[in-house]
Amino acid sequence: MHKVREIAGKMLVAALALLVLACSSPSSESSSLYDLQASCGNSARDWFSKLHGRDTPDTFRNFDFANHYNQKSNRCYLIWNETHTGPGSYISYQLVDVNDNAAIGFYLQPVDDEKPTRCEVDGKHCQSSKEWTTLVTPYLHE
Repeated sequence: MHKVREIAGKMLVAALALLVLACSSPSSESSSLYDLQASCGNSARDWFSKLHGRDTPDTFRNFDFANHYNQKSNRCYLIWNETHTGPGSYISYQLVDVNDNAAIGFYLQPVDDEKPTRCEVDGKHCQSSKEWTTLVTPYLHE
């Protein structure tokens, strides 16, 4: 009987250890994911600031960006957009791998045109903003 209690006690300790490990694992993963997302945000902000932070103000051009840490690929991406509202108005987007400082995709459409003059993501060409969105979605939603 003493041996059974000893084994049962060890099993209980092992089960509690597994429970503690299981419960603490997601929060450490969540914390780690949060840190990676925050690091991506900081890297994206630095990248964007180096490119546009020192530009002189231009009343015709507006710049903005959004970043995303892609957990599946362990990469930091950003899309920056530029809107030019003066003569020759256009909107453009660029998908960038912040880790490698590499452009992955471009979208450029004059405001007066129905189709973009340039639309491609990772070597795949597109004919509309809808197609562009479809091509960039895997980079920004995983």
